[in-house]
Amino acid sequence: MANSEIKRMTSAYELLYEIETSLKDHVSQTLSKTYGNHWPIVLKDKKRFEKVYFHDLIVYYGKYPPLDKFFSLSQRKKLYRLTNVRNKIAHMHHLSSSDYELLTECHQLVFQNLRNGKASKEKTPPLTKV
Repeated sequence: MANSEIKRMTSAYELLYEIETSLKDHVSQTLSKTYGNHWPIVLKDKKRFEKVYFHDLIVYYGKYPPLDKFFSLSQRKKLYRLTNVRNKIAHMHHLSSSDYELLTECHQLVFQNLRNGKASKEKTPPLTKV
C-alpha cells in the first residue's frame, strides 16, 4: 500500500471518528437536556444508546424534537449514504475518490449544522416557468 493511501485512510478514519463521536455526544446531551438523564426510558428507546450504530444516530435526528431541526431530510439522506463509506473505513477497504469526497462533505455538514444549532440552508434550484 502506498504511503499516500495510508495517509488518506488515516485521514478518513479521523474524519469519521469526529463525525460519529460528535453526533453521539450531541444526541445524548441534547436529549438529556430536554427529557432528563433517563431520556432513553422516557422516549421508550429499545436499543441501549451505548450500542447504537452510525445509521441509528441519524434516525434520532428525524425522530425526536429538538434534534429534528439540525438536519433536513435531504441532509439526513446524505448522512445515511455515509454508512457504506463508514463500513469501508472500519473494515480497511479501499475508498474511492467519491467516497472520500462524501466523507469530507458530511464532516463539513455535521460541524456546520451543530455549530449553527440548525440545518444549514440548502441550495434550491431556481423555479422555472412552465
